[in-house]
Amino acid sequence: ALTLPFPEYAKKLWISKMYEKPIEEIKNVALGLKSKPQYRLYSAHDTQVANIVQQLAPSYNFTYVKYASNIYMMAYASPEADVFVQIIYNGVPFTFEECNNDFVCTLEEFTQLMNERLFMEGDQHLKELCDAPVPTNNLVNIIKEFPEKFLQYLI
Repeated sequence: ALTLPFPEYAKKLWISKMYEKPIEEIKNVALGLKSKPQYRLYSAHDTQVANIVQQLAPSYNFTYVKYASNIYMMAYASPEADVFVQIIYNGVPFTFEECNNDFVCTLEEFTQLMNERLFMEGDQHLKELCDAPVPTNNLVNIIKEFPEKFLQYLI
């Protein structure tokens, strides 16, 4: 219920934009194009956190978002110069099937995973969405489909 009434492409677009810079910075540090990783801190409402969790880890089962919830995306470098990425939600690492159900993904696995779940640079579907006309009655349809949710936000 927390992720309604946002359409799937809107959630994917918003989260893609939010994670674009951190993912780019992780790649740049791994490639040696940047010497220091960045620390970024964002603040969000529970609905935004729920949408992020659902987009990054669709199989994660939750019914609510705890107060002061947090999501970390961390990059680690091994002595062999390999880079690993981990996503942690409220202190618990996500495991991804695409990363052999491990708590960390190689940079290559992580990039592949994010390419599947987010709009990344050069994504043709993103270009199509951006070039498409914006439906003017979209908000009206959302209000009709989820009137109790819409009213909840007004109260």
